[in-house]
Amino acid sequence: MQIKITSGTLKDALGMVRDSADARGTLPILGFVKMETVGEDSVRLTTTNLDTTMTVDCPCEVKVAGAAVLPHGYLSSVVGGLPAGEIVIACDKSDGSEKALVTSGDARFRMQTADIKNFPVAAPVEGAGIVVGKANLASLLKKSSYASSTDETRRSLMSVLLELKGDTIAAVATDGRRLGFATCPAKETENAPSADAQAMLPTAAVKVVRKMLGGEGDVRIRLSGKAAEFTTSSATLMTKLIDDIYPNYRRVIPSDGEMVSVDVEMLRNAVSLAALSASEGSVINLTFDKGFISISSSNDMAESALSIPAKGDVPATNIHMDARYLLDVLNSLDDDEVVVSIVNGTSPLKFKEGESALAVIMPMR
Repeated sequence: MQIKITSGTLKDALGMVRDSADARGTLPILGFVKMETVGEDSVRLTTTNLDTTMTVDCPCEVKVAGAAVLPHGYLSSVVGGLPAGEIVIACDKSDGSEKALVTSGDARFRMQTADIKNFPVAAPVEGAGIVVGKANLASLLKKSSYASSTDETRRSLMSVLLELKGDTIAAVATDGRRLGFATCPAKETENAPSADAQAMLPTAAVKVVRKMLGGEGDVRIRLSGKAAEFTTSSATLMTKLIDDIYPNYRRVIPSDGEMVSVDVEMLRNAVSLAALSASEGSVINLTFDKGFISISSSNDMAESALSIPAKGDVPATNIHMDARYLLDVLNSLDDDEVVVSIVNGTSPLKFKEGESALAVIMPMR
């Protein structure tokens, strides 16, 4: 194999597949990247950690067709340290073992390759399929994934639940203290299941998927019982799913209470300022009243009090909230205004962004 490729293109591709490489695992081959030419003007990079497999196609000039397996970490460090320009990667067996020679200008780097026969091959996913715009899927994950749990004892919650319902896809995540939910229409469906299809996508895989969603275009999603596949025009991710039962999240979404509409940027700024003097646990106090919301906090060293206008008349209600959770919700919103639904000071707050997204935060006791 011999290819000529720009350093920027290769650097970006190696970065895309980095999260699926596993240099610290018990199998050394998992710390390598497989590079194989595709036609005369493209090279395909693949990494895997056995749970996720990431493939990226990028343009290059193919001098000699072929494939090789190179150490991902070392190659990434070399490419990242080179100045902008063209890089030539050539593999040969001149001394009986295959090595890769990377050259750029006067710089030369030689590295040992691995046996391509030992590189794991992931089986394609067959099952229900749906096509959505990249921007729509990025929005779904942005408005839900922040609420995923980091508690390893609650494995099912360390995920984003994807639901296929006819020609609609929904995403939800919760850690038991907050919940993010969003939905969007599909552009097309394939092998639509007779019943709703669900898939618990691990948070590590969510991170990789979100990196695939830049620019315009669509992403094709396939779900089977144990795996999911995400495909764009230049990249494919195959990932195992969490094999567990997701809790009935709909039971924790409260009915609508008293509604107020508030400017997202104003509320975000007020919460950020109040958080500076929040007590242990980032607890701040919100008071809803007719035409305004007051936000306050205090600790041993400082205190703060702010007020912002709100549209809607609600009975005076006081509620303690985690400022970090509030900011996570507010940072996920795209609209200029958000509707806040409040029942009383001990019930969850519900945030609604149009008809397609909502968030729920439990109050602090």
